[in-house]
Amino acid sequence: MIYYVYDDQGYLIDVVKSDDQPANSTTVSPFDRNGIVKAGTRFDVSKKTWSNVAGSDNKTNNEQQQLAQLALQQAQFQANQQKLNSQLALQLAQLTAKEAQNV
Repeated sequence: MIYYVYDDQGYLIDVVKSDDQPANSTTVSPFDRNGIVKAGTRFDVSKKTWSNVAGSDNKTNNEQQQLAQLALQQAQFQANQQKLNSQLALQLAQLTAKEAQNV
């Protein structure tokens, strides 16, 4: 399952694929349909939703947005890596089976 990890202030700091839920995380995605987290978006633990905090510092917002985009890229990379690993495992299994038939 994919978990969205947030810091003590509620800002997204990581995206993790895990069987066990990490501390300070949720399965609710902060990303919009274009894969972007709006600046100032924080997780509200009591409401269990992501919301945009008005009046936040622009520099902090920009940094948080960059971190969120990096986290998304990391999650996409991990998914692609798992897909590649599965394809390689299938190819190895096919070659092993073919070799076993030729013995």
